Order: sequence, then C-alpha cells, then structure tokens
Amino acid sequence: MFDQALLSYLLAMAVALSGYPEMAVEDLPAIQQLPPNALHAAACDDGAAPCENLAALFDSQNQRILISNRLDPADPADNSFLVHEFVHVLQYRQLGESYSEGCEATLAAEREAYRVQNAYLRRAGRLERYGDRLTFMACAARQPSDPTTVVFEPGGHRPSDNDIFDAFMATLRRPPSSAQMLLPVSADPTWLQPGYLHQMPPGRNEWQLLQALLQAVAAATENP
Repeated sequence: MFDQALLSYLLAMAVALSGYPEMAVEDLPAIQQLPPNALHAAACDDGAAPCENLAALFDSQNQRILISNRLDPADPADNSFLVHEFVHVLQYRQLGESYSEGCEATLAAEREAYRVQNAYLRRAGRLERYGDRLTFMACAARQPSDPTTVVFEPGGHRPSDNDIFDAFMATLRRPPSSAQMLLPVSADPTWLQPGYLHQMPPGRNEWQLLQALLQAVAAATENP
C-alpha cells in the first residue's frame, strides 16, 4: 500500500527532477494496485505477450495509475515506477493527450520518464536502471496503421557518458535468462510494445560501447 506521505515524496521527486510545475498529491489520478494478470488484462485486451512484463501504467483516458501489487512500496527500485508514471501525469497536465500521440511524442515522453526514474534511483544510491535501450532507439520509418501502436528500431543516437554508464549497469543487472525488462507505458492513446522493443537486438553502438567498457574494466582488474 502506498501511503500519502510516500506518494507526496515520490511526486515531489518527479516534479523536482523533471522541472514540471508542482501539483498537489490530492490531484493525482487514482492509484490501483492489481495482481499481474489483472494489470496485463487492463493494458492488453488481446493478452499480448509484451504485457507480461508490465510494471505500471498511466491510463490517461480513465485517469488512473495501475501498478503491480508485486512491487514493494518501500523499495526505491520498485517505487521508482510510480515516479515514472507521475512524470507521465505531469506531461499530460502540460500537453494533454498530445504528450503521447504518435511515435516521436511517445518516444520523447518515455525517454523523459526513464531519465527522471533513473535520476531518482541514482539519488537513492541504487544501481538499477530502466529503459536503457530507448536511448539507442528511433521510430521505425514504417509505422503500423493502428494509431494505438508504435514501433521502434535501433537508431543512430550518440550516447553520452551517463547513457553509457546506465546501459552498462542495466546490462550487468539484467537476468541472463530474460530478454526483456520491466517497461511501464501509457495505455492510452498510444500503446508502446515493450516486448517487441526489448527483444530486438540492441544497436551496434551499444554493444561496441559496452564491449569497450567491459574490456577496460577487465584490464583495470588485471593491472590494478
């Protein structure tokens, strides 16, 4: 259960780290904790596989935030997903539904929400990082005719030093048996397909950078 004091703190973090205007915690959409199967059903009417890894979502149409009841409110790695969704709420308050209309807007909104989420995790002294591959993604040239679906592909973004470090730490902490990561998304009006995104091979730049960093770490370990 997320108590009022914790919600106020997480909202304050989302505001401070995003730069959006303040809002009262009382003005937040309703927050519902659901079992994973109920969360997946609410997010994906057709039971699509990507929903299996969903942690949380902001449903702008119904003005509610849905979050998995498997997340521990006291754990910053888990409650960071609420920080992420609060950023989407703040985006919605500024831009309305247009904050996630189309691929470019969705990509920008998700990158910003993950940037804030990861900044919150850094402040909490945690090593977890989420959404790392979005840094290296771009909107595919051909988008589905369904306006509620967007498709990404590896892009030519040149990562910053922080991008490299976050991608490196996320790769180290990603379970070897899983090709996906938790990816909270906006359910309406644009549906982001996290399974498709995270099953795609990362961009060549990412692997080259990670390989070089791993080699540097190995060299430093062998020659302290």
